[in-house]
Amino acid sequence: MKCPHCGSERVIKAGKTKRKYVTRQGHRCKDCKRYFVERDGFEGRHCPGEIIALVLHLFVEGLSLSKIREITWQHHGYRLADSTILDWVKSYSKLLKRFERKRISKPKVKGRVHLDEVELKVGKKDLVHKRRGQPDQVQPREQVSVEQDARGVRILQGAEKPHWRASARGFPAGKTQTPEGTEARDLRER
Repeated sequence: MKCPHCGSERVIKAGKTKRKYVTRQGHRCKDCKRYFVERDGFEGRHCPGEIIALVLHLFVEGLSLSKIREITWQHHGYRLADSTILDWVKSYSKLLKRFERKRISKPKVKGRVHLDEVELKVGKKDLVHKRRGQPDQVQPREQVSVEQDARGVRILQGAEKPHWRASARGFPAGKTQTPEGTEARDLRER
């Protein structure tokens, strides 16, 4: 381990820093006599990096704040406020943007490809392609999931607006259809 201030490797353990859920080992440099904690990207946070990474993953996957809060409490024993989750999302969205750029790439196909029938569900559309020998007509399942993750990141960064309300076919968002087939009044007016 090196001192972040002077670069010296003459470092000794010097106490611990305790937060709500995390205890970090402190170090002191023998050359410059300065105290520091090893940097892991999650400095100053009250939860371990694994929990922060889990929360960000669940948010990108589209889970609601209440569902994320419930999972972290029931399965991991961490009580989180909605504001904490949103603060983490905002502060780590730049890192997610870099991750998005690296992760999205065109699939490379070599050799002969034979496709009889491929059924994919993308968003609300079911796409069925029945083509032989035309791999460019079908998008691989793994690319679809990567694009959905990328959409979640764009929502986090504010580049794309989320669709919080699902709309019934043929009706604008916020409208619904009664069993008799008539359109109900806008739900936002309630």
